[in-house]
Amino acid sequence: MVFRCSPLRYAGEPLIGSPEKVRGAYVLIKASPGSLREVHRKLEGIDGIKKIYPVVGETCDLIVKIEGVDFSALSKIILQDIRQMRGVERTHTLLLMGD
Repeated sequence: MVFRCSPLRYAGEPLIGSPEKVRGAYVLIKASPGSLREVHRKLEGIDGIKKIYPVVGETCDLIVKIEGVDFSALSKIILQDIRQMRGVERTHTLLLMGD
């Protein structure tokens, strides 16, 4: 599995080295065929996930809102708990930034 990472930027300014500016994330999740209910159920048990939105469209099946955790915990939730979950085909993460 290959993960592509691009430099964190906001209004053209680099945010690398500024994990304290990350306030949370929205994670767009595409589930494997037939696994949507199982993925949704597993997501409900993860601390830090505040809301799960089922959506209709080609890009994703679920949008997850993560808040109230530090950058280290946020990274673990996304990289280990969600991306490694059986039934998750792919993800796209949008970080919520703020001062």
